[in-house]
Amino acid sequence: MSTSRKKKGMPHAHGSEVNVTPLIDVIMCLIIFFMLVAKIGVTKGDKPMDLPFTYLGKTIDDLGNTITLNVLPLGTTVKDVPATDILVSALVDSVDKDLPISVPINGVIKFPLRETLQQMKARYKDQFKVIIRADWDLPFTQVQKVLVECANAGASSMLFATRKGVEPPAVEAAAP
Repeated sequence: MSTSRKKKGMPHAHGSEVNVTPLIDVIMCLIIFFMLVAKIGVTKGDKPMDLPFTYLGKTIDDLGNTITLNVLPLGTTVKDVPATDILVSALVDSVDKDLPISVPINGVIKFPLRETLQQMKARYKDQFKVIIRADWDLPFTQVQKVLVECANAGASSMLFATRKGVEPPAVEAAAP
């Protein structure tokens, strides 16, 4: 019995084209990965903070159209320069920026935080949200400056980043 069966193998390529479909799939996966990593960096922030506690809280599921402002207290040292006012930083268009409340430039006072918030408000309209992250022991008068700038920029939805739980009781110093 001699049967002549043809062995099946890889089909012959008729040209020298490269199949780019798998390459495009890999590139799209990388783009999605980096977008997610960038968004996580925004929501978590890069400055370590001891957030305040809250009994009730609302989980923010939709982080689109948001800007997270990290508010650091007076005297915080950044780039070896102590701040004379509160420091506000945010990830704006994938760039970590320090956004002072006011800066004198050539005798004219500029408001970088307000200008950035106004640009975001113009871009996202009514869906624009501001998330404020600050230490639990930051005086309200310092957070109030950021709230005033948000109001001046027309931001109507402001949320505070907190952690769920009960504030631990203060530890009193032992009497000598």
